[in-house]
Amino acid sequence: MTILRVGSLCRYLTESEGLTWRGADFDARNIVKAVKGSAFGGYSNFKVGGVWKKFDNSNAEELVPVILGHVGQRLLNHAVDRDFVVVPIPNSGMAQGVGGPFRIVELAKMLCDAAPRCLAVTPALRWAQVRTASHQVSGRRSPDQYEPHLRYVEQVSGPVVLFDDVITSGSQMIAAARVLRGQGVNVVMGVTVGNTVKDQRENTIEWVMNEFELDPPAFDLDAFLREPF
Repeated sequence: MTILRVGSLCRYLTESEGLTWRGADFDARNIVKAVKGSAFGGYSNFKVGGVWKKFDNSNAEELVPVILGHVGQRLLNHAVDRDFVVVPIPNSGMAQGVGGPFRIVELAKMLCDAAPRCLAVTPALRWAQVRTASHQVSGRRSPDQYEPHLRYVEQVSGPVVLFDDVITSGSQMIAAARVLRGQGVNVVMGVTVGNTVKDQRENTIEWVMNEFELDPPAFDLDAFLREPF
């Protein structure tokens, strides 16, 4: 069994029915919205550079390099013990033949700039064609849905850390890791800013490590057939 470790900075609550959101829930949401470049209501107060500052839609972009800097400096410096290359998970519009710039690549560069052991950002993966954004698709998600549609388009040199803004089921991260492994690439771990959750947690902003199985589930028919009646 092959495990992919994925580290995240915050827990991003995606449910509202029956829940009374706390300030901490909004803070994590606002971090994720800022990183994704999405509008959000309200504001959050964060201490940055020793000074408390109010962040809302008018200055959310100022928060983005701060967040990516923390992810690069803190998480990657503690979790990765070697030089590495960052490969971003392509967003839905990052398909073959489509010109950039792409926000996910720019975010990956901020991450890399803050991590001393990061050698480069290599956008090695693209979708075969433009896809519907994941948050607009309902139903169960599986790596098997994504893997056939990913294309390895740029040679990667060195161990790889996969990067995405948010992780939900891990399906795209797993699919990307499988594709890279199929090309002989050493995928060390994954990292995201947000980790979506459906229930409230005591701490919303903290380092979280999750583990995902990369190998597709399989039934050992050989072992079954060897069993006595």
